[in-house]
Parts: sequence; C-alpha cells; structure tokens
Amino acid sequence: GSIVKTEFAEIDTFGRTALNTSSKVDISGTEKSFTRTFSDSKILVHLCLKWNTYLYGVMYMNRKIGSGSYAEINLGATGTQGGVTSSGGILNIHYNNTSADAMGYGLHSELYSFLDNPGTSTDAITYKIKAISYNATGVFGLNTNASYNSTSGYHTSKSGYTFMEIKA
Repeated sequence: GSIVKTEFAEIDTFGRTALNTSSKVDISGTEKSFTRTFSDSKILVHLCLKWNTYLYGVMYMNRKIGSGSYAEINLGATGTQGGVTSSGGILNIHYNNTSADAMGYGLHSELYSFLDNPGTSTDAITYKIKAISYNATGVFGLNTNASYNSTSGYHTSKSGYTFMEIKA
C-alpha cells in the first residue's frame, strides 16, 4: 500500500496520574483523533511516549470510532506457551518497587508502532491510553521525571502520535 495522509498529534500534558488496582484509569492528554480519507484504509500508528511509573504501571491502548465506545486494542498475546499461561495482553508495563535506580524511575522514551484496521468508516478514530496498577498506590508519570516525588523539580518533555493512512 501507499501512504495517503500523515498527521502528528502532540501530547504536551504532563504530570502524575494515581492508579488503582480495581479499574483502568484514563491518562489525561493521551486522547487524540485521526480521520481517514478512505473508509477501507488502515492506520499505521506510531506513538512516541515519554513515561515512567511508581510501583506498577500497566498500560493499555484504547480506540473508539466516531461516537462509539472505547475498546482495548493492540493487546499482546494470550494463551499458554511452554507451560506458562498469559493472564491477558497489555501494551506495556513498568515495574518499580526497589529503589530510585529501578526500572520505573526516570523518563523513558518509548516508541510503540502498530497497524490498525478499524473497519470501514470515515468517522474520526480516537486513541487514548488507560492504565492500572497491581499496587494500590501506583502512579503513572506522563512527560515528566517525577512519578514518585513532589511536583517541584519536574523536568518535562513532550510525546506524540504520528498517524499514517495506508491505502491498499
């Protein structure tokens, strides 16, 4: 296929979102939309996300079409392999429960890419991130290095989606 249209949607919101263990929480500022030119084209989504976590941060990508409701997409594999059973797919997870030098601290710049096939519609396709924690005091830090300490001393950055419409 060929690229018909490309758009960039910046995520300049920054700060901490408290997570819990009972329900997935919207990560403010990550909700961005893209409208296709052709109803049957696919969307190549590149998400450059700068984030961190305190304790557990489990991230899910969600999509809605037009005025519909959100559904989780781009989940990892499920099933059993080598005697190990997956409890369900996620977009990514960070874990930190040991020290200031552990995985979740700092500011991680990560690129997530996936080809989305959202069906046949020219309605706006909206994406957003939700997160949950395996710990009651988990925190998701977006575009900042401060997921666990006071808000003074924040160093901030920007994230963003690049949407590419791919026509077959």
